[in-house]
Amino acid sequence: IIFSLPKMALLSTLSFLLLPLLLSLSVGAVGVDLLRPSNWTGPVLRVAAFQHTTGRFEAYGAAYRTVFQMFQVHVGRIGGILTFSDNRIPLNAQVEFALIDIGGATWEQMKANVVREAARVHSGAYGNFSAVIAPYSSELTPLVANEIQDLPVFAPGAAARSVFLCNDAEVATGKCFNRTSGRRFPNLFGTLAPASHYPQLAMQLARFRQAKVALVLENTTFGREVCQEARELAVQYNLTVVGTEVYSNASVAALARLQPDFVFGCMYADTCRGFLGQLGARQASFNATVLTSCVGDPATQGPSRAFVMGPSQWHPGLADETHNEQASVLLGFMQGMFPVTAQGPSSPEQFRQAYRNAAGTDPTYHAASALASLYLFQRSMLMPKQSSPARLMEEITVMSTIGLPTFYGALSLDQGSGMLSRAEDFALLQYDSTATTSKIVYPMLWATAEAEYPAPTFEQRTCRNASPVECSGHGVCQRDGACLCYTPFIGTLCDEQSKVKVVTEFLERDGCLALYISSSVLFGVFAVVTAMAVWLCCTRREARRLLHSLRTAAPVSLGGQGPAQKLEDI
Repeated sequence: IIFSLPKMALLSTLSFLLLPLLLSLSVGAVGVDLLRPSNWTGPVLRVAAFQHTTGRFEAYGAAYRTVFQMFQVHVGRIGGILTFSDNRIPLNAQVEFALIDIGGATWEQMKANVVREAARVHSGAYGNFSAVIAPYSSELTPLVANEIQDLPVFAPGAAARSVFLCNDAEVATGKCFNRTSGRRFPNLFGTLAPASHYPQLAMQLARFRQAKVALVLENTTFGREVCQEARELAVQYNLTVVGTEVYSNASVAALARLQPDFVFGCMYADTCRGFLGQLGARQASFNATVLTSCVGDPATQGPSRAFVMGPSQWHPGLADETHNEQASVLLGFMQGMFPVTAQGPSSPEQFRQAYRNAAGTDPTYHAASALASLYLFQRSMLMPKQSSPARLMEEITVMSTIGLPTFYGALSLDQGSGMLSRAEDFALLQYDSTATTSKIVYPMLWATAEAEYPAPTFEQRTCRNASPVECSGHGVCQRDGACLCYTPFIGTLCDEQSKVKVVTEFLERDGCLALYISSSVLFGVFAVVTAMAVWLCCTRREARRLLHSLRTAAPVSLGGQGPAQKLEDI
């Protein structure tokens, strides 16, 4: 039949027949990886997931992939998730993820990749999909939503409000989806709290300490919104902002000149790693260093992150009534993944254990947000399909404002923007001295450890590690790295005893009492001598106490410089 066709018709027919092969070749070329359900012949819901399999945000891509696989295994275990066909017939379906790699080393490369791949998804080049998972970051998410507006797009990695809300120019030109509420896209649903919530706990801590604040800005949509809120909170709390540094390879050197007590960085995790590298290279430290997106990131390693703090909107320790899984289980979600029991760990802790079993590391709030996005996807599939995509988006929006409790907290979206509407579950985490474990230090309601403030200097950390017990158990490390020894111990590590100091200790502890008694019984010249001895002995002891308190309150060390005066000089 083919060879009987005219030449043009023959070419058209061959093109049609070869199109699937050409598309399959193009899929392989751009790095599309299919996570298919195994041993399943029934209906399949396909999800296009824009993924950082390679490139700058590869660590986030690995976390998302782990969550996708966990969800897929769970769906297979329960026999599929309930959905409806086009004619409203209920059926159980498995989930297939098409992981579309948009990796790149720079923002420009990643943006170009996202625009190209979003156009391919929209054109049907990779087949039909039921939903889309947007890539990580507020820079890349709107590029997907701009191109794909006939499918629900779930955004687990975008926190900037400008991604979800129109600016004045868009409202004025009619490019805004809802000019009344300001909602930018009808089909975009986010599971991160707004960026303005990230600095709130940190700035409260700075207010409590009356600290001088310096800001470090990564010039991105997310970074600008976080730092803008930090500046406004500083004004509200009457804090002094000594400067705002745009991140560069010389940021720490510039901060050393500003001499702040409290440094707050508005940045992504890879920039955070660069900033920590600068701290380590210069051996610089501040009373507090708070960096967004970095704490808990498995790709952020090394001793420089010891005592660094960071905000997190999810943590296994956030276990209260808003994280109760009962309502989710009623919808058939995560029954096999971590079931609810009358006794035992909370569902956040169970998610942590399940993720650790799959990935070998603890999940960050980004991984939890990815699973929350799949929760919304699963719920949206309960909606009978309508002929109008706009109608489906409206139903998902209404459904998403209910706010059922989940392992992630009260999952509820703001109808006016499509963003997560609750943010009360933020916690401030701090790494311990080993730089491997982070604990909740604020707010006190959920704190699992006390914040170490001021954070030890690098010299102080070296001093603490110089012996099995700090200063051999006979003193404390000072901020300049020297041991202040308890009497009668002396030496670099307070591991020697001084006979002179033993006598001095006796005089200070028991000698004063003896001299007081003597002064009450002696007369004449001896009384005068005794009174002078009492005064010299006791005032010397009070002076030592005062000097010790001054020494422990010495200012922060920057760039390896110790306090201006040593105890002997004073």
